[in-house]
Amino acid sequence: MRHILFVALILLPNFGFSAEGNKLVSKQSSLSVAETVAKIVAAVNKRKGNIFIKIDYQKIAKTRGISIEPNQLLIIGKLFPKLGSGIQLIQADPLVGIDLPLKILVYRDKHQQVWVSYTAGDYFEKRYNIVGKEKYAMAIDRVMHEIVNEALID
Repeated sequence: MRHILFVALILLPNFGFSAEGNKLVSKQSSLSVAETVAKIVAAVNKRKGNIFIKIDYQKIAKTRGISIEPNQLLIIGKLFPKLGSGIQLIQADPLVGIDLPLKILVYRDKHQQVWVSYTAGDYFEKRYNIVGKEKYAMAIDRVMHEIVNEALID
């Protein structure tokens, strides 16, 4: 049993995984945090989306005399021109606003591995009352998957 678990833990990061009941999707990057972020920004721009803000947690930590591994959060939007915006999800359930706009976290862990993580689209369906708006959750899954996978190609 331990061997199966060990093999699963070795293989899982290579395929990406969802944590905590499909709330988060995490995938490994073979690039640095900066290179991965640059490729994500390019993928978002290619889709005419917006990077509303980029938070560099390592830079913030440094100003406080704290040392952390590279860690950047991208807050993105305007990825669904044909569907409108996340406002339709907020219309269905105002609490969705706590999880929007969409976010992508790129960080290096203590083992020097770079990861890209984002909230799975089906999480919105499960967490919020978005009856009649399921196409948005599917669109979030599709677009986030495309953006991240495009960024992870060397």
